[in-house]
Amino acid sequence: MKFWSFLILYFVTLIPNNFTNDIILVEDSSYVEKPDEKFEVTDEEFIPTHEWQRVKPGQGIPKGLHVRLNVQTGEREAKILEEEKPKISKEFEESLKLINNEEFFSKKSQNEETHEEKIRKKFKSYDELKKELNDINFNVQTDFEIIKSLLEQFKNSNRSDKVTILKDLEFYVHQFDNGLLLCDLGGFDLILKELNSTLMHEDSEYAQNLIIVLGSAIQSNSKVKVYAIKTQLLQILLNRMSTRILKNELLSKFIFTLSGLLRNFPFAQHEFLKFGGAEILSNTINKIESIKLKTKILTLTDDLIREKKNIINSPNDLSTVEQYNKINFVDELIQKNWCDHYGSILAIAEDHDSREKILDSMMSLVEHCQASFRNQDLINLIKKLLNIYKNLAEKEHENDDYFVKFVKNFKILLNEIKLKQDL
Repeated sequence: MKFWSFLILYFVTLIPNNFTNDIILVEDSSYVEKPDEKFEVTDEEFIPTHEWQRVKPGQGIPKGLHVRLNVQTGEREAKILEEEKPKISKEFEESLKLINNEEFFSKKSQNEETHEEKIRKKFKSYDELKKELNDINFNVQTDFEIIKSLLEQFKNSNRSDKVTILKDLEFYVHQFDNGLLLCDLGGFDLILKELNSTLMHEDSEYAQNLIIVLGSAIQSNSKVKVYAIKTQLLQILLNRMSTRILKNELLSKFIFTLSGLLRNFPFAQHEFLKFGGAEILSNTINKIESIKLKTKILTLTDDLIREKKNIINSPNDLSTVEQYNKINFVDELIQKNWCDHYGSILAIAEDHDSREKILDSMMSLVEHCQASFRNQDLINLIKKLLNIYKNLAEKEHENDDYFVKFVKNFKILLNEIKLKQDL
């Protein structure tokens, strides 16, 4: 025993000063309680608590206690086993805090807008979108239902409300399918009938709203154009233009609708000439004073002349070419003294846009208008304008050629007139 006591004492002296008491989990008291034969076994019950208690020599202890050897006293101690919380470093605790958005954003400066805040402001939340979509689905209407409803309201409304309805209809009928819907639902006929019965000189504003709906439905819509021809819209337009002095705003809408009906529709162009359209346009130019409207009519006729040339000179099916060959548009214009308009119109045109359109139209007909274009006053005017645009072209930036084109076209026009004159 002395040897063993000495050996234990030796190992105890080897324990460092900062050594902490070891904790041992005891599953069975038999591993701990193996009393020496000289120890006196006591029947005194060991009542464990949460505090360390001395275990007397030979005293049995329950299973599952924390047991340690107190190196200072050399006695064994035991207490109830407690689960200890894992130690977390302060750095880790701070990292956990950053996961919480509120904690993270609270550390930001009030004036500093985070990326997430920018995203939240730019886009609506899921709940907001869900609510709006529900509202939309609840009130959704097809274009068919809207146009049908507007036409029903139009039938039973007063003049003021009808203007509002017509503006709504104009918005919808620009679309190809909606233009067809207007025809299918009887709207085209309804509005045309209203237009035909309206006293345009007394209610020009109302007539404008009526005609613009028809003109909008016709634009680039071949099926609506065919329908319009069947409703005799062309005859109504020409009749009103020939028998009434229309206000400039209303006349502009008439030309807009007429232009949409005639472009790329050879049958309509043929009918236009048959009903005296060339003469009506020529008389209209004489009656109006607006240079803008005069130019608008010149542009319409010039576009139709160029359209026929392009069709004939480009590869197209024979039936299309045959239809355009039946249209003697230039001959009709010449017979109605169309060439005589250019001198007076060019003389009063003061803006570049109007002069450009007049010049383009003159170049299209220079071969057919030689007698009128040889007028000395017109030639002097062309030379004067040529000098003006030469000066403007010299001041023009090298990358621009707007005024250069004027100079070029005026020269071509003068050369064509002189060349024909010499011949």
